[in-house]
Amino acid sequence: MKKVIYFFSVGIIMMLVLFINSRLSQDGSAITLENVEALAGNGEVTKCPDANYVPNRFLESGGVQSATYRSNEKGEINVGGIIKGGYEKNKDVTVSVETFNCSGVEEGACCDQRKVGTKVI
Repeated sequence: MKKVIYFFSVGIIMMLVLFINSRLSQDGSAITLENVEALAGNGEVTKCPDANYVPNRFLESGGVQSATYRSNEKGEINVGGIIKGGYEKNKDVTVSVETFNCSGVEEGACCDQRKVGTKVI
């Protein structure tokens, strides 16, 4: 008889937990849906030409700076993965460089990530 009462009590508790959980998940899903709608903004999506572009961003200059590089035996320096030649061999070379990134924000713009980086001016 004690086993019957025990299993009956456990069954009632499980049904109560399931009922409460279903009520909470219904309320939670409504809140989640409202959050998603709020984050979506006005519903317009910026379409860019391909995956190389970042939507709603534009290319912005980080400014011009002086940088010193050491030339190799061929008279070349490596600036951001780009090799520039014609310098004196094995010497420190100071050049002006400009850095670009997709930090500008503008609705409807597309920033080409292939143009991000540093280049010698």
